[in-house]
Amino acid sequence: MNTAQLYCQGACAACSTLARSLTDAEVDLRPAGRGRVELVVAQPTGIVEVDEGILDTADDGLEIRLVSRCVGLTSSAKEVTSVERTFDLDGGVLRTTFVMAAVGHRLTHHLASELRRDRATSEGEQS
Repeated sequence: MNTAQLYCQGACAACSTLARSLTDAEVDLRPAGRGRVELVVAQPTGIVEVDEGILDTADDGLEIRLVSRCVGLTSSAKEVTSVERTFDLDGGVLRTTFVMAAVGHRLTHHLASELRRDRATSEGEQS
């Protein structure tokens, strides 16, 4: 299966959007107090991250900023020492970034994405 499996505990508007941005991973995003969130990601590459950060909401979107609290590795996984993730939802556009310190390198930009909602699909029409 090439979709993220999301287990959301509590009411969190970002959960379904976040799930679409992660593939082949077990993901748990949960509220951790007012304006705070926790994210646990188990990647198929043998890396598990426990991230914590902030959730800011606006009229037409939200912003999540996360920093790893710890990173766990299997014996065959590449060395990763820390990660940072951002998720910015602005209307129908989701922007993500992923920064990581790995294999002897400091925190470095690793990837970014921009996903746009299909208007026809979001309005309930068949495409």
